[in-house]
Amino acid sequence: MRKVGLLVLFLLAAFVVTGYLLPKHVHVERSITIDRPANMMFELLNGYQYYNEWSPWLERDPEAEFIVSGPETGVGARLNWIGDPRLVGSGWQEIVASIPYERIEIKLDFDAQGVADTGFELVAEGDATRITWFFDSDLTRGVNLVDAFLARYFGLLFDRWVGGDSEKGLANLKQYAESLELSEFNQLEIDRV
Repeated sequence: MRKVGLLVLFLLAAFVVTGYLLPKHVHVERSITIDRPANMMFELLNGYQYYNEWSPWLERDPEAEFIVSGPETGVGARLNWIGDPRLVGSGWQEIVASIPYERIEIKLDFDAQGVADTGFELVAEGDATRITWFFDSDLTRGVNLVDAFLARYFGLLFDRWVGGDSEKGLANLKQYAESLELSEFNQLEIDRV
């Protein structure tokens, strides 16, 4: 019986030590090429007026409430959501940097579930655009010691969880963008700041 107790104690110690050795930072990214120009894709992503046309989360929780505030586009554009805690939870996201036709950076806050930096990189490829949706998070930021420990284990699954949502969202974005007429976006001009 003592050997079993020692084995259990050893396994528990190994679990704890391993947990604190696991990375606390996660990075997930997915890319897709969309047959639409970078100015059009930038316009679709640089605010939240088109968000529900391609978001992977509206489909998951159709009853969720999405509230857009701040400027219509660019830095300060904000989206708050409240949904079923088992499906999409609640939180907010806000555009914090916007470089026309190249990059959009977003601060993401999942309320009690942590924070992340996310966004989109756009690379023109002729008349198409390569879009990379990225997600970065320090899993231990803003959480207590026990949650920080457990978050490191959950971090092992982030690529599958977040990556799957990113793949779905990018596929939705591609379908939506390629269904729109190019003429709707040909006259867009955005001044560089």
